[in-house]
Amino acid sequence: AVPVGADQKQHLEIARDIAQRFNGVYGNVFVVPEPLITKVGGRVMSLQDPSRKMSKSDPEECFISLLDDPDTVRRKIKRAVTDSDGAIRYDPENKPGVSNLLSIMTSLTGESIESVCAEMEGKGYGELKTRTSDAIIAALDPLQAEYKRLIADRQYLLDILLSGTGLIILSPLLLIISVSIYIDDPGPVLFTQRRIGIRRTYFMLHKFRTMKMSTPHDVPTHLLKHPETYITRVGAVLRKFSLDELPQLYDILRGKMSLIGPRCAL
Repeated sequence: AVPVGADQKQHLEIARDIAQRFNGVYGNVFVVPEPLITKVGGRVMSLQDPSRKMSKSDPEECFISLLDDPDTVRRKIKRAVTDSDGAIRYDPENKPGVSNLLSIMTSLTGESIESVCAEMEGKGYGELKTRTSDAIIAALDPLQAEYKRLIADRQYLLDILLSGTGLIILSPLLLIISVSIYIDDPGPVLFTQRRIGIRRTYFMLHKFRTMKMSTPHDVPTHLLKHPETYITRVGAVLRKFSLDELPQLYDILRGKMSLIGPRCAL
């Protein structure tokens, strides 16, 4: 099951259609996804109009952005609509604002609404809003920290942008090369080499295979007698124009190496 909001269920339909059609042709390969919509938190409502769902197209005070800083979160929750009777209980029909805050808080903390309501019995909405703000801030903190780390790494972002674009644009060429390699010398299209990446950790670097399947595997290529005789016809062309290195765009996309450098160490 895939946890989604009540209004996001339709986004699973294309995945379900693809899985069902593929399974109908090739057997039971993919698990057909089912939506998991929780009773509490399945639909987050607007902070200013709890009869409507929260939407980023509404005025800013109506929703919480993933990048809102703690002060902004506290300000928005403090101004959230509640009611005038002062009782903290979950009643979406009669107390939609309070119920919305309870739903947001417990969805983030994992607490039950019953236990929170019992714990906060006799306390005011100010306490409810403070705890809701704290829960939101704590949940957003690791996400925002990772966002700040990534946005500050301009080289990584450039690598992702260029390598992803390159893979999309060059996909027809990659397919043609793959088919040509297999026709010329049937066997795996790619081969991998162990390398040390830009973060000083080992990873498997990808290249198009340019050597014949009959090449001895117990001897390093540079130690073979007449190694050129083991290069395939397609492999010779790929090496001449450095096209055998195109699969490394995938390694760059994974963050293991960079277009800018330094080159990976053995």
